[in-house]
Amino acid sequence: MDVHTELLHDSVLEDEGTSNIQRHLFQQWERTGGLINENLHQYLLRLTDDLVLFGMPIHSDIPAITHVGRKSLAGKVMGSGWRSELKNLGNDDAVAAAYRRACQGEPTLEQVKFTTTRHGKLFVLEYKRLVLMIRTPKGFPFLATFSTQERLGCEPHPLASLQNRVEGLRPSNSHVLLGSDAEPIARHSLSA
Repeated sequence: MDVHTELLHDSVLEDEGTSNIQRHLFQQWERTGGLINENLHQYLLRLTDDLVLFGMPIHSDIPAITHVGRKSLAGKVMGSGWRSELKNLGNDDAVAAAYRRACQGEPTLEQVKFTTTRHGKLFVLEYKRLVLMIRTPKGFPFLATFSTQERLGCEPHPLASLQNRVEGLRPSNSHVLLGSDAEPIARHSLSA
């Protein structure tokens, strides 16, 4: 499993290709400086099923997930196994960079490319992720993310072609693969 990220400028949120929800969430966050007021609170409640929420990082750069909305991209892609999926990330630093920036109060929008192998196939998911630090009225911070899928593809794994070639051999044609080589190499003698 591997993750590559590219930081995008906030102005991308104004582009037509950006999700209306990401744009509106950013605007609500910007108007309040990230402090929950009634409008932001109501908007977050409407988006609960679409958000992934985190506590603040304590023992590592990657904070603990406190909520995965069932309609969020993480919930759709990883399902109920999201905790174990995230433990196997290959590039923790790329993932953590967005959280570090958000913890400093910077809105973070990034392009993410997530790849993993399942059942001999390479799955590639590309998405835009908005990470924001939000504070409760009492000042307690948490992180909220909203991701929009841009591409989900399934490709044969680069090693799958070798696997397919091996699987394509008929067992009756391959004494070596069957372990029944009629004349094992050790029995051959060389003569000059």
